[in-house]
Amino acid sequence: MKIDKKHLLNYSILIPYLVLSVIGLIVVYSTTSVSLIKLGLNPFKSVINQGAFWLVSLVAITFIYRLKLNFLKNKHVLTAALMVEVVLLIFAKFFSEEINGANGWISLGPITFQPAEYLKLIMVWLLAFTFSRRQSDIEHYDYQALTRRRWFPRSLDDLKDWRVYSLVMIGLVVIQPDLGNASIIVLSGLVMFSVSGIGYRWYASLMGIVVSVSGVFLGIIGLVGVKT
Repeated sequence: MKIDKKHLLNYSILIPYLVLSVIGLIVVYSTTSVSLIKLGLNPFKSVINQGAFWLVSLVAITFIYRLKLNFLKNKHVLTAALMVEVVLLIFAKFFSEEINGANGWISLGPITFQPAEYLKLIMVWLLAFTFSRRQSDIEHYDYQALTRRRWFPRSLDDLKDWRVYSLVMIGLVVIQPDLGNASIIVLSGLVMFSVSGIGYRWYASLMGIVVSVSGVFLGIIGLVGVKT
């Protein structure tokens, strides 16, 4: 039975997205136009930049909506996306200008973009692809089905491990430095890990460790901030 995708379109998500996007463009104009005029620049410069990305997002939404699931399940497509993302992250770090204390932006004429933003989607894609292929192993071995390989690659096959890809890409974001995006990506990975099918006790333990470590780091940052 063929399902018409029009019946799967959720207007309660689409319509608020469109409304909030337009409101966002209005807010961008109201908060940046005066400063741009003082600098002798086009007051619509920021709006045009954001609007261009919005149009790209609409094209992306249409593409994803019409996308066949088998395309996302293709490991060659995923591998190509991972390689492109790694190249973009390396280029952003070592061959781009520093903006706000970080080398995380790539400029193409009047348009700039941040590869770390796309990594959030790619990481979810990578983990969903990996965990969905190991469901039978997870049922039998629990969390060990996701951690049985060596952490440090010793062969070309080990280089295909999801943990290696994840650590390399998150590491490239951290050294930009962009700890904000890195933290969001790690948290997204933890959420994906929690819905992979592993036992609740393992996920609870993992979250306990993350919260404890985060508390220690925040405490250190707080103490250093007070001293300075």
